[in-house]
Amino acid sequence: QVAQVFTDGDGLLAAADEQGLEGVIAKRSGSTYLPGRRTGEWVKVKVQRRQELVVGGWADGQGERAGTLGALLVGYYDDTAPGRPFRYAGRVGTGYTAAMLTYLREQLAPLASEACPFDPPPPRLRARDAHWVQPALVAEVGFGNWTEEGLLRHPVYLGLRRDKDPEQVVREPG
Repeated sequence: QVAQVFTDGDGLLAAADEQGLEGVIAKRSGSTYLPGRRTGEWVKVKVQRRQELVVGGWADGQGERAGTLGALLVGYYDDTAPGRPFRYAGRVGTGYTAAMLTYLREQLAPLASEACPFDPPPPRLRARDAHWVQPALVAEVGFGNWTEEGLLRHPVYLGLRRDKDPEQVVREPG
């Protein structure tokens, strides 16, 4: 049994975020843990970060999304390095409706490029089905945290940001 009950869930989640934790487990105060069973009495509440990132390409869809956009390939400008290289931050493959996928393909088509805009290019496995574009669109992305390799963990597409200049997008602290 838990010795202490926290009633400030938002504050506890903020503290978990400050410590770099994935999230917290919340439970009803009178519930008991049932090994191997999922109930609504115990839930995982994840820290959700947000970041604007620049679209540098897209990958083909697989399975049910074959023939459509499967993921956006996103990055940011590295202010800490000479020349401000455009760094690869990962693939964003969830958070889309069918209408969004069509709209994004229409927006990306005129930006098509033969050259990979990322410096350095993404690993071959991550770029296996890539279509490169000029880095002109900014997407808002929700994600869990950054990996040690500098990639997004559990990214989710939230929308385009027409009010943001791609050249101003840098990796935010955290």
